[in-house]
Amino acid sequence: MFAVLKHRFVPQIIILSFFSLTVLHPQEKMSLAIIDFDGFGISEQEASVLTNRLGTYLVQSGVYRIIERGQMRQILEEQDFQMAGCTSDECAVEIGQLLGAELILAGSFGKIGSTYTIDMRIIDVTTGGILETASYDIRGEIDQVLTEGLSEAASLISGVGLSAPPPAPTPTVPVPAPPAMPTLEVRSQPAGAEVELDGQFMNVTPLSRLELEPNRQHSVALNLDGYYPLDTTLFAEVGQHYRLNLRLVQLKSWLRVQGDPGARISVNGKFLGSLPLDRVQLAVGSHEFKATKPEYFPYTTQVTVSREAEAQVSFSLQNKPRRPALLFSALVPGGGQLYLGYRNRGLLFLAAAAVSGYLTYNQFAAYMENKDSYESSHDAYYNAGTLEDIDSLRRTMETDHEAMISSARSLNIMAGVLGGVWLANLVEIYF
Repeated sequence: MFAVLKHRFVPQIIILSFFSLTVLHPQEKMSLAIIDFDGFGISEQEASVLTNRLGTYLVQSGVYRIIERGQMRQILEEQDFQMAGCTSDECAVEIGQLLGAELILAGSFGKIGSTYTIDMRIIDVTTGGILETASYDIRGEIDQVLTEGLSEAASLISGVGLSAPPPAPTPTVPVPAPPAMPTLEVRSQPAGAEVELDGQFMNVTPLSRLELEPNRQHSVALNLDGYYPLDTTLFAEVGQHYRLNLRLVQLKSWLRVQGDPGARISVNGKFLGSLPLDRVQLAVGSHEFKATKPEYFPYTTQVTVSREAEAQVSFSLQNKPRRPALLFSALVPGGGQLYLGYRNRGLLFLAAAAVSGYLTYNQFAAYMENKDSYESSHDAYYNAGTLEDIDSLRRTMETDHEAMISSARSLNIMAGVLGGVWLANLVEIYF
């Protein structure tokens, strides 16, 4: 019987032993919560991505039972706990207590020059003390931190335990990537300036990419006709991209003008004033010069302004004949004034003639309508057959006759106004 009982309980004992091993083994792993690392020299989004990847590597190490970060956020939101601004170890301990974690991993990512640094510390939630710290540096781009540096940093910190921690593994020195050549981008206002790098012509602006020799001083010169030359220097460091956006200053010189007093002077369509004028300052280069004066033909020419000497323009305007002006004004009021250069007078006469002509036309149309009505009522009156119709049609005829006379009077007035504008326009031109 003993033998039977012995064989009967052997499977149960084996099962219980296996169950105790599977239950006790996870208890050997301490729960670890990873809070967002601080970022110094990198963006908040980049720091969050690096923190998530570090947690992935720690899960793969199998040393700790990592609390899932989504679960962390849900628990903290339920407890109405704000993680923003939580940077102290005391605050980290408070988070660990809310999460039921035994350990908290906190730290920071930083960047100085082209070197990235990872600083980590494991905090005991029960005592609030720091159990372990680790740091790891890597030189290069942030992509290398993500793909190489974080795995090495995880291997440094994953050996931490509460009792007799094993020695930290020796970090593997990453193989540095070939140094990126420094580059230069050059833009100018205005564009089209010649670019010289260390005395050698490159091209004209805008230039999007020029490779520079690293770890040395470079000179950059810009030259454009009509503008002061511009020189600058920069020190090129490995992996850096430099942008120059330079505004060039125009070269200017003086222009003297001699001509008919009162003539209006314009350069490139911009009015400068009326003669006499002191000398005017213009940008070095070629310009369109124009002089105008009422009753004179305009004078136009090209003038070149240089740095070496003061430019001069002398002119004598020629009179416009009166006969074409009288002809234009006879055809269209204001036409002669516009021809002679009296723009405001010409537009005034033209507007007055247009308004009075429009009103005259309207009065003429009203007169013709009233005249037709009068003629119709007049014919009806003389064809009436009864005394009652004769009396009614006579009153209608008299009313239509008065309206016709009134509209004829208004028509005469407006025609007189139009004729007066036309006559005043001729007199003004003639005298």
